[in-house]
Amino acid sequence: MRAIGSYSPILLVGPSWVGDMVMAASLIESLRIRDPGRPIDVIAPPASLPIARLIRGVRRTIPLGLGHGEFGLMERWKAGRALRKEGYGKAIILPRAFKAAIVPFAAGIPERIGYAAEGRSLLLTDSRPDRDRKTARTIDRFVALGAPRGDQLAAPRPTLFLPDGAREAAAGRFPLAGEGPVMALCPGAEYGPAKQWPATKFARLAARAVEAGYRVR
Repeated sequence: MRAIGSYSPILLVGPSWVGDMVMAASLIESLRIRDPGRPIDVIAPPASLPIARLIRGVRRTIPLGLGHGEFGLMERWKAGRALRKEGYGKAIILPRAFKAAIVPFAAGIPERIGYAAEGRSLLLTDSRPDRDRKTARTIDRFVALGAPRGDQLAAPRPTLFLPDGAREAAAGRFPLAGEGPVMALCPGAEYGPAKQWPATKFARLAARAVEAGYRVR
């Protein structure tokens, strides 16, 4: 039986990339604040789901077993049909790709929100213009999809919550001498310099962090 109104779960179609999933935490936090107690599930490729599991407010993560760039029409359709019984009342679709809207459409979710792109507006019930895509922060664009159309909301700071034992496991794998907070730098990028912060910026940040008492790895 389908849940009614604000008690129905929300399905978030999450991004493939780890960094984008971290920014999706701001959207999930804004949904949790606006509608406390409403369940939020996240469907995304397996690579980004470990981050989703660390976000407060996520009830369940659902792996979508397709590789990056793989359209997989039948697989997406079957995944959506399998979710019909979950009674989702709303879907928020973060990726702009046409294929990202297939699962919520196949699941029969009555409210499907996403940005107009790749001619997929027919699959959405609330297709929003994305005029500021090249200038707006991704985190603000994500949060805007969870708000009523036209509302301008401040993005909550993205926060991840570590499970018990995570700190100890990390300390054993990446030992650092001394005391104090740790800053981990990840300067690499999947597709090279196009998505990469310049090395000089990382070096400057690391130096400032050390001066502030951080242990940098």
